[in-house]
Amino acid sequence: MNRIGTRRDGRCNSAVQKLLPSRWEHAMSLVRLLGFRTLPCGCVIGRYREVATSREVAYVEEKGASCELHSHRRNHTVTADPPLGTITPLAIRAS
Repeated sequence: MNRIGTRRDGRCNSAVQKLLPSRWEHAMSLVRLLGFRTLPCGCVIGRYREVATSREVAYVEEKGASCELHSHRRNHTVTADPPLGTITPLAIRAS
């Protein structure tokens, strides 16, 4: 692998480039940063939009120190917003 994130066979190694394939295998997708957001677990996600297709992608920029979720791995995609109708309890009490 070289300094720009491509392997010797020419394929890209970046998480964003893997998620936003273009028409040409060796071409890069142009993405625009929409912003950052800190999740309740402490992880920071970056939100991006592909310029050509307007598709949005969110991935973990930094994992929170106290985050225990395995799915929150640095440079891996996450859903930016939880699905509607799901509630994450802050505390559960036994009666």
